[in-house]
Amino acid sequence: MTINNDLILNSFESAAESLGDITPHVYRRFFLQYPEAESLFNIKGAQFQDELKVQMVRDAIYAYLEYLETPEEVEIVFKYTIPQHVDLDIPIRYFIALLEAVADVVCDSVDDRTQADTKASWSELLQEFRQMIDRYAKAEA
Repeated sequence: MTINNDLILNSFESAAESLGDITPHVYRRFFLQYPEAESLFNIKGAQFQDELKVQMVRDAIYAYLEYLETPEEVEIVFKYTIPQHVDLDIPIRYFIALLEAVADVVCDSVDDRTQADTKASWSELLQEFRQMIDRYAKAEA
């Protein structure tokens, strides 16, 4: 199967229409899976914490949308972002889990008629992201 760009783009539109800002939904999922990760955000006060969360979701959305048009750009971003996370002792599983939480929230917003095909496209896209992340995480090890 290949990634259906239209289904991915439509799922982002659906999420924007039905949820507005997806950030609280993403972090609800993320912290359910990794409650211990919440302490990583408890630096520099509440405003910084909120801004960091919003920026990380924006970065994930940017990576997904950019990948649909120019995958090489995301390769470059990950080549430098993954080592930064490793240097900060942030487990790569958190990096992956946040990307997955964004994908899940967005994908779950589509109607039932396209849900299966949309999930399949998101699964393919996430697989490609995991491979890139794994490549750059291993390069740092």
